[in-house]
Amino acid sequence: MSHESKRFASIDGVLYNKEKSQLLAFPSGKKDTNITLPSSLTAIGDNAFNGCGVASITIPAQVSSIGRYAFANCKNLTSIELPQSVNSIGEGACSQSGLRSVIIPKNVTEINDYLLSNCENLSTVTLYQGITKIGAGAFAGSGLTECNSSLTEITIPSTTKDFGPWIEDNEYMMIPEGGVLMSCNNLQKIYCRAVTPPEASDRVTICPFEILSSGTLYVPTGTAEAYKAAPGWRYFKNIVEMDFSGIDAVETEQKPKVTVADGRVVVSGDCGLAVEIFAVNGTLMFNGSSGSIPALGHGIYIVRVGNTTEKVIL
Repeated sequence: MSHESKRFASIDGVLYNKEKSQLLAFPSGKKDTNITLPSSLTAIGDNAFNGCGVASITIPAQVSSIGRYAFANCKNLTSIELPQSVNSIGEGACSQSGLRSVIIPKNVTEINDYLLSNCENLSTVTLYQGITKIGAGAFAGSGLTECNSSLTEITIPSTTKDFGPWIEDNEYMMIPEGGVLMSCNNLQKIYCRAVTPPEASDRVTICPFEILSSGTLYVPTGTAEAYKAAPGWRYFKNIVEMDFSGIDAVETEQKPKVTVADGRVVVSGDCGLAVEIFAVNGTLMFNGSSGSIPALGHGIYIVRVGNTTEKVIL
């Protein structure tokens, strides 16, 4: 690209708009695996990292939007820290990626279609109060294999009004399996805090047929009968009332959680704090954000995040 371009700018082969406020394309063949994006960035464009081999991405705090399929097919991307400034995440943004856990920022009010579909290693998703819509196939697998997601629990915020796809009634149409949680065959617990059952469809099941029988849907105290009569939700055989009072307040003050996955330190939780990792002799091995922790050698380490300190063994 010409350095005199009036519309675009390039930094180490990565394409931005001229102001470097929007990342447009990251070369799929680029060898870098740990990426720190420039502080001028406010938006990540459609398909920006689609199919890239990146393992970690540090996103600056002022980014507000992430485009459609921005991180799709990033198989090496196992964790990502989305800043609280993000208020919009496009359709399929993280689909078919290697993500194991995701915390959706508090300012995001809609979970778009296929956001985390086909993320086979996905185990936890954190959604905050304020979510009003969860789109079609948001956490679904492809349905092509026996088990496309390891997701075992999900909590649906009380603010959710719309859950999954709508299909016009057609007496000749077969009821497909899945919807929002299609092919999440390990799913056993669904916590839905909405007092009024979110709008769903009788034409598309919320989750796999076997989960409707073996799983448990937990709903607010006094709402079981409403869920038993509501489209989509009525197919759950095990609907149990639960007192959710006080849980939402606790949710806003989540403590960071330190775990180990595939020989790497993983810090999750809405902490917004710097992560420090020390060797047992006191040597500082890492100081930065949770989304940019590098692979460390085998050994014992001390991980400090705010007031939380954990010892881990790699």
